[in-house]
Amino acid sequence: MKSLRLLSLLLGCFTTLTCAAKTETDADIAKALVGTWTETVSDNEPMHTKVTYNADGRGVELIWPRNQPPSAALRLEMTWSVTNRILVLKCVKSSDTQKVPEGLEIKDRIISTSPDQFIFQSVDYANTEKKYTRTRVKDSN
Repeated sequence: MKSLRLLSLLLGCFTTLTCAAKTETDADIAKALVGTWTETVSDNEPMHTKVTYNADGRGVELIWPRNQPPSAALRLEMTWSVTNRILVLKCVKSSDTQKVPEGLEIKDRIISTSPDQFIFQSVDYANTEKKYTRTRVKDSN
């Protein structure tokens, strides 16, 4: 009888651990990213960012200096996809090709996603240890 209880307990623990260890697929991450996001701005960050990821793999990002209005934003149209937890962004149209050339590709590693925010690290730049947080913009409707 003790063996049966022990087996039942171990099976329960294994099932719980297996369910808890379920990882998000790239499709899950991509679905979670669809929508509009702003980057959490700290005193150390000189720029504001607002980005929209559409379900069709296209998107728009606006970037502007923190001391300027959003109307001063650099506008980027892009394609995006998620592969192996890497968010790949490719600029297809830029309002200032001197700052961000068309064809530029940027890769970010997705650390975590939730309905209200996602956390990522740059794959392309020197400070790859820094984590960035984007927060979902709530519909005003």
